Amino acid sequence: MEKTREEIEKRLAQIDVLITESDISTKSYNNEKVMLINELQDINKPVIDDNILDKIYEIIQHHLGGLDEIDPSGCDFDFGIDYDGRICVESMRVENPYDYFSFALYNDLKALFKVNKKEDEDSV
Repeated sequence: MEKTREEIEKRLAQIDVLITESDISTKSYNNEKVMLINELQDINKPVIDDNILDKIYEIIQHHLGGLDEIDPSGCDFDFGIDYDGRICVESMRVENPYDYFSFALYNDLKALFKVNKKEDEDSV
């Protein structure tokens, strides 16, 4: 028994509806999958407040601004001669950058938080 033109067109329309619904479901599942993957990646991250993050940013900005105040006696310079015969500094290396950045930055960040002391393994 052969199908009529109307039956074929009706079935094609049904298939188009099913494909559209399937595409919508697939997109929905893909979006949910991406959200779940992001949640899984963030599950063990510590939570931080926007205000605290802003304060951390300000502390970092402050310490980077301290680059202008580096004592030149604690630096190594490489000099060169400019194209018009002037002596210039081609590069500068800070001998102990931790003294200028890491330690002070660490202390300022530490002061921002309530820090739990680590328990010694021997005392357990």
